Amino acid sequence: MKIMDIAFIAKRYDTVGGTERDLYELSGCLSRFGHSVHVYCQEVRTQIHKGVSIHKVPSPGLGRTARLWSLAYFGPRIAFKGGHDLVVGFTRLLHQDVVRCGGGTHRVFLQRMMETEGALKRFFKRISPYHTSMLAIEKRQFGKDGYRKAIAISEVVKKELLDVYGVPGEDIDIIYDGIDTELFNPDKRSLYREAVRREFGVPQDAPVCLFLGNGFKRKGLDLLLKSLVSLKGEGLYCLVVGGDAAIDRYKGKAKFLKIDDRVIFTGPRKDAVRFYAAADFYVLPSLQEAFGNAALEAMACGIPVIVSGRAGASELLKGELERYILNNPHDADEMAAVMMELLDPSKRIKLGQIARKTAERYSLEANARDIERLCLQVIKDKKNA
Repeated sequence: MKIMDIAFIAKRYDTVGGTERDLYELSGCLSRFGHSVHVYCQEVRTQIHKGVSIHKVPSPGLGRTARLWSLAYFGPRIAFKGGHDLVVGFTRLLHQDVVRCGGGTHRVFLQRMMETEGALKRFFKRISPYHTSMLAIEKRQFGKDGYRKAIAISEVVKKELLDVYGVPGEDIDIIYDGIDTELFNPDKRSLYREAVRREFGVPQDAPVCLFLGNGFKRKGLDLLLKSLVSLKGEGLYCLVVGGDAAIDRYKGKAKFLKIDDRVIFTGPRKDAVRFYAAADFYVLPSLQEAFGNAALEAMACGIPVIVSGRAGASELLKGELERYILNNPHDADEMAAVMMELLDPSKRIKLGQIARKTAERYSLEANARDIERLCLQVIKDKKNA
């Protein structure tokens, strides 16, 4: 196999955030495979994998719009001057060989967020220099001179690229995300379940649903809280793990709905595996979600998941798991009905076993090998062009 000299461009080299974590794990895998791996970014917030070289891209301290344009313009210029075999974009850039669309298109993101917003908020989003810049860069990125190949992390993302920017279907390869199937596994239940429940005052025998992630509005916490109202008499607890600028508003909403005694906000945490172990099922009722790694992590831990049909991870739910794909991320009654089904312990055990078997197919190494094969093909095509 040919050894690649491959460059990635991203905002941050980090383990916090879905796209950031994906790049962190991928860079480590490719380095272990023997490739020369370079990452061009504006920030480093974690320990660097052995064999990975970091290159800083200028980051002016003039606000997020200036930083956005700086990375989009200078990142590719600096990376291509490095003489690498391939340049792969993990963010919005003006030019790259391969663009990995890990968060979906920004245009669709804005449309989904505006569904629940008033006219004033929608107006300010439309005139925002940051959002208009994102859209301008994204349009250029998916133009004919912006890339050679696109990686979509789900059918959801592929459809957005086809519909919004007219990207030819033959230019898009779907490569689902991978997760650490050794770290996230059912064995962690015996290690952490009791301790986490004691820490947060949850009865050991109570059913627990888990909501995990940052950006509560996009991930559908409003819907979940509404759904919990009709389940107040079922003894169900909910762990909300993650951070959000409006977290106090959500705490207030839980109190207003009189479910605050059963909804526990933990704040941001870096020990997600402990919470999967403490929970009985996971919920991701997102308004917009290109994939949703946490859903796959929960499945790997052997617990059932309820996910919005708008989430790319829903594409992995087959057979009996399909019942737990939400058709409408605004329908609290639908959400409550499927949660009610998962209050049956025997059903949870059966579905959790199916979920684990499904997740085992999506390891970090499998993901890295798929991306490796695509990159080697693009390098070959470049040389033959």
